[in-house]
Amino acid sequence: KRKCESKGDTWGKRKCVSKGDTWGKRKCVSKGDTWGKRKCVSKGDTWGKRKCVSKGDTWGKRKCVSKGDTWGKRKCVSKGDTWGKRKCVSKGDTWGKRKCVSKGDTWGKRKCVSKGDTWGKRKCVSKGDTWGKRKCVSKGDTWGKRKCVSKGDTWGKRKCVSKGDTWGKRKCVSKGDTWGKRKCVSKGDTWGKRKCVSKGDTWGKRKCVSKGDTWGKRKCVSKGDTWGKRKCVSKGDTWGKRKCVSKGDTWGKRKCVSKGDTWGKRKCVSKGDTWG
Repeated sequence: KRKCESKGDTWGKRKCVSKGDTWGKRKCVSKGDTWGKRKCVSKGDTWGKRKCVSKGDTWGKRKCVSKGDTWGKRKCVSKGDTWGKRKCVSKGDTWGKRKCVSKGDTWGKRKCVSKGDTWGKRKCVSKGDTWGKRKCVSKGDTWGKRKCVSKGDTWGKRKCVSKGDTWGKRKCVSKGDTWGKRKCVSKGDTWGKRKCVSKGDTWGKRKCVSKGDTWGKRKCVSKGDTWGKRKCVSKGDTWGKRKCVSKGDTWGKRKCVSKGDTWGKRKCVSKGDTWG
């Protein structure tokens, strides 16, 4: 939704040509203002969806000038409070969608004060439990949308206890299988939404076994093709939702072959133009 004001203007680190020129959904305040680390010129100037409180205020690491000033969707509690590493001033103050339990609690690395305190969408099981690297207290305790299988199981790098145990939306194939870097046990086993082609295939850096094998929503063009940094084999091959223009074209930093070629939702203006 942008127009070029003059020949040779570059996108990204663009300078305004004249006051009032539109650039995306923003207006220039003065000639030569750069986008990004923008300073306000006068109180009330709009910059994105925020209002300036005083001349010269910088966006990003913003300090509140008076109690109640809005900054994004948050309210200031006291003059000079910094956003980000915020401390609560009084019990019940809202900060985002969380409530303070006690004065001075820090957000992020939060400890529970009492059993049942809510913190986001989670409940505390015992006083002093830390969020993140959480251990189960008793079998069957819920933590997010997961259930504990045995006391002391850690979330994240989870091992299966018995075949068929569910962990998130996945089933264990064999006892002791680790989630993440999973190997197939037998051809056709499902793991997430993918099927194994051959025993021992690893997920992630997958090679095609035969032409036409499906892997996710993609088809192999030739045996041994790797996913990711894929080269075209012949003109017209599909790869995702894109077509190859010429044999050997690489995806990503693509060059136009002829004027008018489409690449994603863009058209080439001249031969050799690079996208991105």
